[in-house]
Amino acid sequence: MSILTINSCSTSPMHSQDFMVLLDKFKVDTWLFESVQAHFKDVLPYLLQGSEYTWQELLGEDFGADLAVPRHLPLLCLKHLAQQPDSQLAVMPLSGCDTTYFEIN
Repeated sequence: MSILTINSCSTSPMHSQDFMVLLDKFKVDTWLFESVQAHFKDVLPYLLQGSEYTWQELLGEDFGADLAVPRHLPLLCLKHLAQQPDSQLAVMPLSGCDTTYFEIN
């Protein structure tokens, strides 16, 4: 199995050579995943259990813009978070129209 590497191409001071594997096939900068995870933990107390959210609603429409990361990377990070044991986040099945929805458990 080969792993697709996605570099953020960021000039951010947080940019490093540390990577992690998401969803068993994408390699991203560790600092980006940790940023998504921290932001989600900050917003979680304000979300309603059982409600559906897009990644933009969870992280903010402009998340990553100042970090110069491709727009799909925060989505991959959230999908990876949803697969973790004891996660309060779940990917909704049959998300459609090229939109992925997440549910808060």
